[in-house]
Amino acid sequence: MEAWRLEYFGNIDATGKRGNDADYDGDGVANIIEYVTGTNPAVANAAENNASQLSLIGPASSASPLKFRVTLDSAAMNNPKVKITLQLTTGLVSWLSLTSRTGVSWSGLQPDFAISQGDSTACIFTTTYTPQNTKKCFVRMKVEEVP
Repeated sequence: MEAWRLEYFGNIDATGKRGNDADYDGDGVANIIEYVTGTNPAVANAAENNASQLSLIGPASSASPLKFRVTLDSAAMNNPKVKITLQLTTGLVSWLSLTSRTGVSWSGLQPDFAISQGDSTACIFTTTYTPQNTKKCFVRMKVEEVP
């Protein structure tokens, strides 16, 4: 991440506006999320930083399991100093960690497949939740730098 910070912030210091949970460009996306999704943390670009990085895929029927797609920067997702956790909730009170990744492999729910797209990789996951048994479903991505 130091090379990334140096490239975008001109400094490897991760404090203040350059901190992982800070939002350097004020677009509502934390710097560390911009790192793993491959977006520019120094330019507020709503079109680039929208929810397309993590999205639910509509089920074919009410009995079909819910799927979601996450698009990550290929180098960032393989960084052993970054932990990516994908979580799901049906009520926004407590979150269930479906899968996490530190380095080169996922632990927990495995992607159905991954598609490389230039510098990014899109991973598709299938859950056990269906619209039949789940009226509401939310997914989120938590990212943290590990020592």
